Amino acid sequence: MTDRRDYELELRRVVDRIASSVLEATDEEIEEELRAEGEDPAASAEELRAQLLGLVDSEREKRFAAARERHRRKQEAAEVGEVELPGTPEARMELLVAVVAAVARRRTPLTLQHRDLDGMSDADVTRLLRQLAKLGALDAVALEGLSDEGDGD
Repeated sequence: MTDRRDYELELRRVVDRIASSVLEATDEEIEEELRAEGEDPAASAEELRAQLLGLVDSEREKRFAAARERHRRKQEAAEVGEVELPGTPEARMELLVAVVAAVARRRTPLTLQHRDLDGMSDADVTRLLRQLAKLGALDAVALEGLSDEGDGD
């Protein structure tokens, strides 16, 4: 059997020892060591603080970008199941109101972000209808009697 060195393990042990020695050292010992090396302790502390804050900001930005990407993918996935919706904003709003009423009649729980449907933009109505279609809420009962033109009598 050959004797193989585990360099990663050795490196981890060295880093652990350095970290332990720094954690065990008093503030005065660290300041004294910095001064002996010609460093300004206050400047070194500020530089370290800036580096750590940069790392925190970088990590926060990565997480935000990942969350934004997950949200974008969810939105796309919700819109993949394309459904043919009425051609006018009025007819789409009429469809949404009918779906909400049909769901209420069935006593099926439905939570909407926009409780005031009149305040929704047409883009929001369209997006919500597509999401409801994906959930199966746009069934024949909700579509009964609705015209594509939204003629509204």
